[in-house]
Amino acid sequence: MFNAQTCKRCGACLIACPFLEMSKEEAKREIVQLIEKKATEKILSSCAGCSYCDYICPTQSNPSSLRKEILRKHNSETGVPGLGVMSEEVPFNIMHAGLETDKNEKLARLAALSNPEFHEEVFYLGCSLSYIYTDLAQTHLLDELPAIGGMKYCCGSYAYYLFGEKEAKIRGRQLLNDLKKIGVKRMVTFCPECDNMLGSVYPALIEEFDIQIRNIVDYLLDKHQNGQIQFCNLISKKVTFHDACGWRKLDPQIYESPRKLLRAMGAEVVEMKHNHSKSMCCGTPLAGKNPRLASAIAEKRVLEAKVSGAEAIVVGCTGCFALSGKAKKHGLDIYYITELAQIACREKPPHRIEETKKSLVNNIITKISAEPSLFTQKYVIKNGLIKPLSP
Repeated sequence: MFNAQTCKRCGACLIACPFLEMSKEEAKREIVQLIEKKATEKILSSCAGCSYCDYICPTQSNPSSLRKEILRKHNSETGVPGLGVMSEEVPFNIMHAGLETDKNEKLARLAALSNPEFHEEVFYLGCSLSYIYTDLAQTHLLDELPAIGGMKYCCGSYAYYLFGEKEAKIRGRQLLNDLKKIGVKRMVTFCPECDNMLGSVYPALIEEFDIQIRNIVDYLLDKHQNGQIQFCNLISKKVTFHDACGWRKLDPQIYESPRKLLRAMGAEVVEMKHNHSKSMCCGTPLAGKNPRLASAIAEKRVLEAKVSGAEAIVVGCTGCFALSGKAKKHGLDIYYITELAQIACREKPPHRIEETKKSLVNNIITKISAEPSLFTQKYVIKNGLIKPLSP
C-alpha cells in the first residue's frame, strides 16, 4: 500500500518514469493529485502499471498503489472492454482471438488442458500458451509432467489489476478449489504475471493458498544441474534478457536464474541499461489504449538492447513479444527462453513469434470489424460475477 507518511511529494518516481516523462514541477503536481485520488488523463492514458516507480521512489512509498486505486475505481464506474477479461463469460477476448489461428488443433489440445489428469505437480501453461503461443508448449522438455491451462485455470490477474483485492480473493479461492480437485500441490509456471499472482498476491490475500510454484526457468536449470538435461548444441550468441514487470514483487533471486540458464546453454549474456527490478516495461499494457506510446516504449527498449551489443533479446513473458517487430527492424531476433533451451538440446522450435503475433492482431481486427459491439461493450466484476454494463 502507498505510505503517505514517508512520501515527500518530490515527484521523483514520475520524473524517472520512461512512459510519463514529466518535468519536476509537473511531477510534483501530479503526485499530489494522485494522493488526493484525482484521476488525470495523463495517468489514465499513459501509465502502464508496471510498478517501475516503486523501485525509483527514494522513500520506497509504493506510489504505484495510488494509480491502481484510481484505475480500479474508474473501471468499477465505467467498465472495461471484454478483450482483456480472461473468462469464457465474455463472448470475445484476446484468447478467443488467438484461438482463431489453427483452431481445430488448438481446440483439441485445449480440451485436454482443461480436463487434466489427477497429479500433484503440473506444468501450468496459463492462458497465452493455451490459446496463442501454443508452439512454446510443443517440446520434449515438457514430457515429464501433465499440463493444465485454459481460461478455466486462469491465474486471475485481470480481476486483481482491473478491480482490486476483493475480486482477486474470490477468483483466487475459485482457482485453489479447482486445483485441489485434481490434486495439484506444485506447479511449474511459464508467465511472470502467474508467478506474481500465485507466488505473491494470493498467499498474501488468502491464508489457505498453499500451492507451491517455480518458474520454468528454475525447472530447466535444476534439470540441467542434476544432469537430466544436456545442452549439447551450445548457443553461440550474445544475448540480453528482458526482465518482465511481473517479477518485481518477488524474491530478487528470480532474476538470476534466466541468466544462469542462458550461460549454461553457452550464450554470452550482456545487460541493458534497465535490468533486474529496474527493468523497463515492454509497453504491452498500453497497446490497447495508447498504441502510439506503447510503440515508442518498445522502440526505446529495443534500442537499449542494441546498445548493449546483443544479437538477440530473450524474454520469459509472451506479452513481451511486443518487442519483436521493433527488434526485427533493428536487426535483432527475439526468443522465448525455452526456445533457446530446445535449440541447445537439438530440438528445432517453430519460432513463429512474429507470425503468430500478426495473426492475433488480424484476428482481433477481423472480428471487431464484423461485430463492433464486441469491442464497445464494457464489463464490470462484482462479487466474482462478470456483468455487462448497459450501453
